[in-house]
Formats: sequence, C-alpha cells, structure tokens
Amino acid sequence: AVSGRLRWFYTVAKPSQKVFAPCHADHVLIPKASAGGIRALLNPPEVSTLSAFDGVIINTLGYALLIDRKTGRLSRKIHFKFAANSPGSSDGTLFYVGSVKGWYRALRLSDGLVQWTMSTGDMISARPRVFNRRLYVASQDHRFYAVNPELQSNRRLWAQTTDGPITADFVVDSRGCFVPSQDYKLYAYDLLTGLPLWVFRTEGPLRAAVQVGQRSCFQYAENDRFYAIDVATGRKRWELADGRVVLAAVSPHVFVLTDRRRLRMVHESLGKTELELPMTGYDLFVPNASKDLIIVGNREGLVACIRPVDAEKLTEPMLKD
Repeated sequence: AVSGRLRWFYTVAKPSQKVFAPCHADHVLIPKASAGGIRALLNPPEVSTLSAFDGVIINTLGYALLIDRKTGRLSRKIHFKFAANSPGSSDGTLFYVGSVKGWYRALRLSDGLVQWTMSTGDMISARPRVFNRRLYVASQDHRFYAVNPELQSNRRLWAQTTDGPITADFVVDSRGCFVPSQDYKLYAYDLLTGLPLWVFRTEGPLRAAVQVGQRSCFQYAENDRFYAIDVATGRKRWELADGRVVLAAVSPHVFVLTDRRRLRMVHESLGKTELELPMTGYDLFVPNASKDLIIVGNREGLVACIRPVDAEKLTEPMLKD
C-alpha cells in the first residue's frame, strides 16, 4: 500500500461465491501441520518455539482463510460447520464470526476448532468487533452486546436494545461504541457500562456503516441524507442531501463521495463545500474518515492511492489503524 507494487495475490473463492471483507490478525502463533493425531493434540508445541506473524483473514459462507500478510502464504483454512453471515474479526488468537441463525462463534486460529458459541435472537450481518480484550456484537434482534471472550461462562457483560434491527457495521474505539440501527437512530454507548452517551435521530433507516473520525461521526440514512455529527456530543454539524461516504480526512476538510460519484471537499466544522471533482473511471471506493489518502479502484483491476501534493511520505505505520 505504501509503494503501490504488487506483493502477492491469492485466489480466495470462485467468482460465484460470496466473500466478506477481510480483517487483520496480529501476532498469530500457528503450529506447523502435523500428522500426529491424538498425540499431537495431547502434546502441542511450546508457544516459545513458535514464530509469530501478522495475518489477514478472509471468510466466505463456508470457510475462513488465514494468510500471512507479508508473504501471502496460506497458514490455515478453517472450514465452518455452520453458515457464516458476516465478516469476522480477530484478536490474533481467536476468530469471531456471526451466522444466519443468530449464533456467533469464537474459533481458534491454532487448530480451527470452536472455542465457544453464544447466541442472539436473530441473524447477525454486522461484523463483530474486538477492542481492548472485549468483543462487541450487533444482531438483527435489535440488540447490541458486549462480551468478555476470555471467560469460561457468563461472558455477556451488558446488552442494549434499539427499536430496529442492526445490520450495518458499527465502530468501537476508546471513546465508545457507535451503532447504527434501522430505527433511524445512531447510538453511542459507553464501553464499560453500556449506558447511552447520546442518540442521534435521522429520517431514514441506517443500513450503511457508520464512519468515525477524530472529531466527527459520518452517517448516511437511506432515503434521507448524509450527516456529520459531533463525536463527543452527538449534535449535528451539517448535512448533505447527496453525500454517501467519506473517502479521506485532511484537516480541516473531509472528502465526501456523492451519489453521482463526485468528490466534494467539505470543511469538517462548517459543512461548506469548497471544491468538487468527478471521480470518472472508478468503481471501487474505500471508506476512510481518519487518514489523508483516498483508495479507489475499477473493474479492470486498477487500484490507485490519491494524496495531497504537499503530504509527507507515506509509511506503513501511517496506514495502521
């Protein structure tokens, strides 16, 4: 991503198969494949003898692939005994994924076995999120859950109920949990207690993922408009009738893609559009509300990184979340 040079590629699935968005898995420890059977299970290798690597996990409906981010080597293929219905997330030890029947599971990266299973009242389509050794899960049963994945029992810490199904991806960071619901509202919850920090009401169902930058939340409401919301107070900063998603943040501006694939440079505090350009020739736009770069692509396989001409040299740490 820094130089734009191809590092590796891997065929994840057939064109007809559904592939979910990938997630990172850092400092993964995977024992080498062994034909030792029960003996190998009873005598696993010492952790100190294993080499850690940073991986990327890509899942389909029926399996997940753990790939070394540096080399492109497949380290583990985990076959599901259930139908996955969401992208997954990982803490480097476990892979968490939701299913069509409302169950979410923790699978061990080391051997692909299920560590534990928990349930909600309806199917899960939003990506589960791991933050600060806690797992957060949203379900179409209208509820948002916080779980301690390290406990053997009584893992659920708290749950909050909205007035509609939660299908869009949410965000969790040190400031709270930011959860879009189809009840037309964006919720901010406290990480530890689950108590509401604020609630912002729109005029349409929230089926698009929320974006959270340093100062603002950005949310598109279906059949309504695009909102910029103060992340601390939940108050509206501004709105755009044709805005859809933020592609970059270059203080004091954010770059918003419109429904007609035009790029608007908008002052983040004032909401004033100061520049507008067509994004002709591109079909893929990567949401990004925190970094000073735009990643786009097209159907012919071209991928481009666009940055301000006066920006400092791009480095790998700058790309890390």
